[in-house]
Amino acid sequence: MSTRAAVLRAVLWLACAAPAPTAALMVGNLPPDDFVARSKADPGRLYALLVGATWCGPCKHLAAQLAAVAPSSPTALARAAWDRVEVDEYGTERFQAFEGRVEASDRDGIPFVLVFRGGKTLGISASGDYLDGIAAFLAEAEARPAGRPMGRLPDLLCRGRADGASFTFGISGPHSRDDHSTDRFGVENLLAFGGKSEAGRSLLFAPSTGTARATQASRSGWGAFYVGDPIAPLTGLISTTGLSTMTVAGLPDMPGRSLRLVLTGHGAPQGMPLDAASDVFLTEPELTEAVRAARRRGKVVRGLVLTCFGGQFGDSFMPSPGDRAAACAAFSTLPEKEAEGCYSESDVGDERDYATTASRNLACGPGSDGRRRHYQVVLSTVSRDVPMLSSEYFLLYGPGAAYLGRAPRAPMPVRGMADYELGGGLKVVVGLIDGRVLAVSRGEKSLPIPQVSVVDCRPHPDAYSGLDFEHSVGAFFLRGRVSGAGAVQRSDCSPVLNLHWNPEDGVELPDQELDLGSFGLDYSPTDPYWGKYLSGVFPDGVPTVHTRGLKREARVLLTTVLPEFSGKIVGAALQGKIDALSARLRPVDAPLADALAALASIARRDARARALKIKSMSVSPTLSIAPIDFGAEVAVSSTATTEKKSADEEVEEGSFNSDALQRAFWRNIGPGEYDSIDGISLFRLAHLVAAAEAELALRAQGRTSPRARRLVKQLDELQDCEKGLY
Repeated sequence: MSTRAAVLRAVLWLACAAPAPTAALMVGNLPPDDFVARSKADPGRLYALLVGATWCGPCKHLAAQLAAVAPSSPTALARAAWDRVEVDEYGTERFQAFEGRVEASDRDGIPFVLVFRGGKTLGISASGDYLDGIAAFLAEAEARPAGRPMGRLPDLLCRGRADGASFTFGISGPHSRDDHSTDRFGVENLLAFGGKSEAGRSLLFAPSTGTARATQASRSGWGAFYVGDPIAPLTGLISTTGLSTMTVAGLPDMPGRSLRLVLTGHGAPQGMPLDAASDVFLTEPELTEAVRAARRRGKVVRGLVLTCFGGQFGDSFMPSPGDRAAACAAFSTLPEKEAEGCYSESDVGDERDYATTASRNLACGPGSDGRRRHYQVVLSTVSRDVPMLSSEYFLLYGPGAAYLGRAPRAPMPVRGMADYELGGGLKVVVGLIDGRVLAVSRGEKSLPIPQVSVVDCRPHPDAYSGLDFEHSVGAFFLRGRVSGAGAVQRSDCSPVLNLHWNPEDGVELPDQELDLGSFGLDYSPTDPYWGKYLSGVFPDGVPTVHTRGLKREARVLLTTVLPEFSGKIVGAALQGKIDALSARLRPVDAPLADALAALASIARRDARARALKIKSMSVSPTLSIAPIDFGAEVAVSSTATTEKKSADEEVEEGSFNSDALQRAFWRNIGPGEYDSIDGISLFRLAHLVAAAEAELALRAQGRTSPRARRLVKQLDELQDCEKGLY
């Protein structure tokens, strides 16, 4: 057996006898300390220790990729000596002690590779199951002179590709007022863009203990840097975040004509933390003014907003009067939504957030652009993130949404009303989208519609649930603002209404309070109960909703998206409809069209896997989404399902249907996080479907409307700018 064949055989992690002295190391046969000792005795070769766990899906995925490498391949992967350690089997505390001995206690997830030369730690790969990144890491390690440790900088920019930004301005936000630390991933993001640049080409900010590097032998109390950190030699490039409060406004003065803005680390609903101790935040109006001032000076601004609640900065990259240059961005999440990331030392297990995946060397190669890179990341992550581009924000939240959602009324969506029993036989029927009282009755007698005002806004335990579960709460967060006695700006609670009848209406009823957070039954236009009110509430027989006061994204859904998905469409028929939408879009927006078709397949297979789980009562399946090559088959696997079904067979009628997609539409525009990653592909699909429908509608209206033509031109400029995001 050749040495290289034995190496690759070892990566299969088969249990076999101890190797002969001349054979390659067999995976799992050596304790990590013995593996390092072997490295010391063989200084001319890289020794690679693959760190994983028995429960880790990405670890198994990486092992399979490694096992497929040809033994004769002239690569650093094949030349290295490999061993493996399962942290859970070896013992977490025991492995942490080993990491301390080899000065390698710096990881943000598994799998990762520890590389040794001559018994010394040469470097630590970024965590993740992407073979290209591991291969590039080992190739760089081979070329590094002995005695020079490697940095551990993620490749946010593809290797060998020219960096088009003339200047990088970046901030990694701290956790909170009580915890000033940032996560290591955030700092490394900054250094990946600015750390390798020439002097004068970057200005970076992150929390620290008051200096840019720790002076103690242990980890810094604020968690930013510590002695022995592989990136410590570069931390002199980073200033404390407190100083950034004085320089954000100076963005237009940065040198060059192509600026990159990186916001990473931690975010909050009120903005990007800058000085946690003083509760200083970078807010959307402040960033918007800085970006617009730079554009008025002819500087292109491209943003990577990789923070929780990062979508709130979408307006900062929208077109404005006086612009002489473009601005665009990629966001890790939608407005009002958390993102998965913000990791410190926690182990992310099988989940991968947008920021983590974007930092890996994914989808690099000739001809790839920022938009396709973004969508490949979206398709390759398993987390609660629902990322977006500035062009999608433009269509669903920005100027495009304002134009498309301008109709004063829209068709009533399915499950459009609910009734409330107020005692004494009094029943009130309320529209769940526009909040109108549609009908009031006592017994069999109809009563006049009362005057309505908001008197309170109570926190509700289910405030983040979907429209089909807590309709009234969902209806409330569709509103931009609520006016009245209890005016509320943020719609994250359940409103209490006051119902008042004027005596001249002939109704002798005291005022009633109606808590929209506790409704009775809900009805759709197809329910018999609806017909009782149809003629009186909607004289023309067509149920409609008022759009006045609703958020832009709600108006776009009601007027542009939901009418296309109002019927009950199940399984292959629904995927066919989405594929047809993708085909219509492809001539004008191929990256979004390709991502839409691929994600429809993923969402359908996710739904089937969950349905199989319910049917077989098996343990929770582990869903893994492999990195996507557009045009290739999308593979979603479940390690726990015990039954196999054909591609077109539906396990149960509700596994992939338009009702679920409609709920996902509404869920995307509400505040808060998603409860779990189950069905996250459906939420992402809902977002892309809405963006696709909105883009086609805007381009269609651009054929006849001068205003729409101007908006289409702005959209084209955004999409062209986004090609250079990565």
